[in-house]
This record gives sequence, structure tokens and C-alpha cells, in this order.
Amino acid sequence: MRHLRLQFGQSYLASLSKSVLDGVIELVWNAIDAEATQVQVDVIEIDGAVLEIKVIDDGHGIDIVTAEKEFGFLGDSWKAAATRSKTGARSLHGRAGQGRLSIFKYGGTAQWRTVSELAGSREELTITVRYPEIAQADITDPLPTSGSTGTVVTLSNFAQPPTGIHGDVTYERLLTTFAVSMRVQGVAIKLSGRPLDLADALTHEEDIDVHVGNESAVLTLLEWKHKVKPEDELHLCDADGVSLHSLPASVDGHGLHFTAYLRWKRMPQHSGQLPAASLDSGILGRMIREARRRLQRALDHRRDLRRREIIENWKREGFYPFDDRPPATESERLTRETFDLVAVEAAPVIDGVRGRKARQLSLRLLREALEHNPGQIHRVLEQVLDLDLESVARLDRLLAHTPLSRLISASSAIAGRLEFLGALRDLTSRDVHRKRLLERSQLHKLVEAEPWIFGEEYALAASDRGLTEVLKQHLKYLDRPELAEAIDREVLDSDGHRAIVDLLFSGRVVNADDHKTMLVIELKRPSVSIGVKEYEQLRKYAMGVVDEEQFDLTRTRFEFWAVSTGITPEMRRERTNRGPETGLVKAYDDLPVRLWVKTWAEILHTAEHRLRYVREQLEYEPTQEQSFEYLRRMYADRLPPTVAANVPPEAS
Repeated sequence: MRHLRLQFGQSYLASLSKSVLDGVIELVWNAIDAEATQVQVDVIEIDGAVLEIKVIDDGHGIDIVTAEKEFGFLGDSWKAAATRSKTGARSLHGRAGQGRLSIFKYGGTAQWRTVSELAGSREELTITVRYPEIAQADITDPLPTSGSTGTVVTLSNFAQPPTGIHGDVTYERLLTTFAVSMRVQGVAIKLSGRPLDLADALTHEEDIDVHVGNESAVLTLLEWKHKVKPEDELHLCDADGVSLHSLPASVDGHGLHFTAYLRWKRMPQHSGQLPAASLDSGILGRMIREARRRLQRALDHRRDLRRREIIENWKREGFYPFDDRPPATESERLTRETFDLVAVEAAPVIDGVRGRKARQLSLRLLREALEHNPGQIHRVLEQVLDLDLESVARLDRLLAHTPLSRLISASSAIAGRLEFLGALRDLTSRDVHRKRLLERSQLHKLVEAEPWIFGEEYALAASDRGLTEVLKQHLKYLDRPELAEAIDREVLDSDGHRAIVDLLFSGRVVNADDHKTMLVIELKRPSVSIGVKEYEQLRKYAMGVVDEEQFDLTRTRFEFWAVSTGITPEMRRERTNRGPETGLVKAYDDLPVRLWVKTWAEILHTAEHRLRYVREQLEYEPTQEQSFEYLRRMYADRLPPTVAANVPPEAS
């Protein structure tokens, strides 16, 4: 008998424990890593209380050398230095040797009875770990045997019966966790004699190619016939489908029950980043965002197919409350589309109503409510059809994205832009306001929240930061975040002084000549006219960028704008004053850098021109009061006190 003790503290080991089900899942992963083709999980109960749990596999077992290594040193598993199973047939799930410690949530004893084969002969040994001494493992001397290779792990002698380990919840958790391993690697798993049956549980499955740059992955979408727990998850897997971490799918599932698995060969290289993968700005985050985009598209398609199937079935049975003629107007089309969305969501309840006339009446009530009193839809769904609250809430989210709702939302957004332009024109041009408007704490904060006024293609990258931060954002914009993190010195202007840039915007589109654009804006208080002094400050910023070798001028255009209400006569003579290049002062022949001096009147006129067509279609011209009301509603803390308090100009 050998007695091994892990080389870590007891409190650290105990902190690794999760739940018994998590521990059982780790044991199944260990079996798959051991190249098992058959895995059985048995839960032994008496009067509903769990007495014993067994995980049985036909893998290659644990030999004495491996046992001493794995149970003697936490984190020194043979898997830590390997990427594939022992014969190379499978990729590995666990690497640190910590998974087995998750089984001690309820105390008890864990015993591994294992048979392995070495140099053509088989040997059997037993490993026992008892709570609370989970840092100690007792290993028997190996004995010759003729038995088949494999491992039986028995969990018993619990301090209290484990919960959450039996019934459909466990079945569904095992099914969703190991679905791709069963599908790709051919592993068969049973729970208390019941096979995990993918074919019986699925209503649809498909593989979707995902491409990001030169990287390729496969997104597997499994749609379940019934709700499973946990549902709507995105598993991050290696190329073989071994799940390394799971995240919320963060897509609109349209009431479908699904699990998604992103299989990417480079996923194991990012294992330490997976819990925060959604926030990653590098290739991992881009891969997940693209996978979610493709997943949403696939789910939208599945919803549309399901909707058409349900509607066609209602039409065949004579329940559908619209005739077959096409909608005569856009309003009728939007009404019918919205009705289809609402009715399909309520379809399980409607189709469960007894009697042909009752189902027909249910659909008629929905149509009447939608056409004549949309506010009554909730009452019809909740009180008449008895739709559950979760479905009603999901329907609210769906209705928010119907064409009718999108039209209202778009109209509201355009009206808000028109109101913002009207208010900003007043703030920057009328003496009563522009003399009180502060540049950094008020005007600056207003325009950084509405970057579209400078061009629809721009997004805010940095605000009130030095040239060093401009360089970092520039490198990230070029997909070189590692260079941005490595910057350890300050970038100065052409005179060697520290320069603070008011606003930095990055272009969201690539130009026809494959250049990206960065816009640097230097704001001046509306009461200050831009002259030679202010322009020279802008030029020094630009030369600071040109002189810094890490700024990539081969792939990026830099536009530098100085902006205020007025311009001195001398400065006006130095710039272009007509045509599309109004405001241009300097364009370098050999550098992708241009310097501009612009007035608020010019910027606002250009922004209004972009909105002219939709403004005419909306027939909306906001009043001064409506414009300022928008600012008070959205940005009260960024306005001069008299404007925020709605004090009349003459009173102030």
C-alpha cells in the first residue's frame, strides 16, 4: 500500500469543489480522455436518497506510474504536457488534474478501481481518497489480472445525500455537455441504464462554417425537441468538440431550445481567457462575435421555417384569419407580419385548445386586438389564452423588433438627431449660450456622445487623452493589441511637449484604397475664434503623429480638425472655402495626413444635409423648444445651468 499526499494546502483543494454533478461530469471527461467508447453513470438510490454513484468506463485505465504522478502532485497530470490522448485518437479535456476534486461537495469516499495494460500484460490497482483528507490518496500495489481495461469510480459514504444528481436535470446536463463528443467521437454514455439518445432528443442539427481572417472554425447547432437545462449555451470547444468552457449564447433564440458548440483548433491556446472571452478584443473575441452572428442568422432561419410551417398548417385547417390575397398596403403587410409573429409564439397554447371553433376564435381575437387595440394583446394572451409569463415576456422582446416597431424606432432616432442638431446650432451660434458653454466639461461631452455629426462612419475611440493613448488606439484599430500593450514611453508633439487630444474617432469602414481613417478633433470654446495660434497647435499634434515611427501611415489616413464657431480673417484666407474640401488648410503630398479648420455651422449643415431626405419623409421640423428638450432629457448634466434648468435667455 502506498500513501501519497498532494503538495497543496487543504483550503485550496477544498475551494476547487463545485457540485457533485460537476464532479461526475469531470469523471466522464476523464473517461473520454482515456479513450473510452462506453461510459456508464449509475446513481444508486433508496427512498429517493442517493447512497452511491458509479462512473464506469472501458478506457485504457490508470497504471501505477500515472497514478503516483496524478495523485501525488496537483497540476502535474500527464495531460499537462500533452495535447492528445495516449494513442493520439482524441484531444484532451482536463490538463491540471484538478477535476477529480469536484466530487467532494458532500464529503464521502472516492475509489478508483482500474485495470491498465503495460507491455502486453494487465494489472489492477485501487486508489482511495476520503473526505476530509482529500489531499491524501491510498494506492494499492498493482496485481496481475485478466480483466478488461477500464476504470470504475465509486463515490459513497456521503456526509449527507447529494442533491441535483438524479432525474431529467442530470440527463439533460450530460446530454448537452457531451453531445458533440458523442456525435464526433462516437462515445456512448448511459445514465442509470438509460442511453443518452441524441437522435431521439434532437429536432434539428447543423454545422456552420465560421471564418475570421485566415482562421476557420465550425459552429454546431443542436436544436432540442424539448426544453433542456442549461439551455441557450455556447460551448467553446477544441476541434474535436471537447468543451473547454461555456458562455451564454447571447442571441435571440425565438423560443427554440438549442445548444451551440464552437469548434476551433486554437481554442486550447486561449484556455486562460475563455471565462472573459466575450470581452476579448483579439482573435478569440472576434471569433466568438462572428460565431454569435452566424448563430443568430441560423436561428432566424429556423424561426422563419417554423413560422411558415405553422401558418401553412392553420391555412389548411381553415383557422388562419386572413384570406389568401396579398396585402394591399404597406400597413396591411406590417400588420400581417406582426400577427404571424404573435400567433406563432402562442401556437403551442392555441393548438392545445379543444375544438376547431375555439382555435379559430383564439386567432380571430389576436387579429382584432392587433388591428384595433394593440394594448389589449397582453390581456388576450394572459387571460384568454393563458400564455405563461415567460412566453409573454419573450413576445414583448419579439414585438420590439417587428418591422412596425423598427419603423417607429427609426423615426424616433432620426427625430432625436434633428433635435440635437437644432439645439447644438443654438448653443454654438447664439451669444447668450455660446458665451456660457464650456469647452471641456460641456461641449466636449455633448459631441462625444453623438459622433455621427462628424460622419456616419466614425465611432469614438478616445476622449481627452494624450498622443500615447492615440497611438494605442491606433494599434488596436489595426488589430495589433500586443504592440499597444508594449508601449512604455510617452508620445510627445513636434515640440517635445505632452499633448492632450480632445476627441479621437476611428472609421468603421475601410476606404477603397484599403486605408483606414482616424479623425482627431481639437475643440475650441464657441466664444474663441480659430486663428494661427490654434492652427499651429493642431499642426504640432499632427507632426507628433508623423514623427512617431509606430504610427502606421501606410495603412491609415489621419484627419486633424480644429473646430469652433468662428475663424479669424487671417485663418480663413489660409483654407479652402468652397466645395467638398471646405475647411482644408494643408494636405501633404507624401503623407496621408490632412489638417482642417471648420466651423460648427459647416459641420451642422453637412450633417443636416445627410438627414434631408428622411426629414422630408417624416415631415418633421423640430422647434427650438423640442430641440432643447431633447438635450435636457439626454444630457442634462452636460449643459450650462441656465439651459439645463430651462431658464429663458432674457431672464438669465
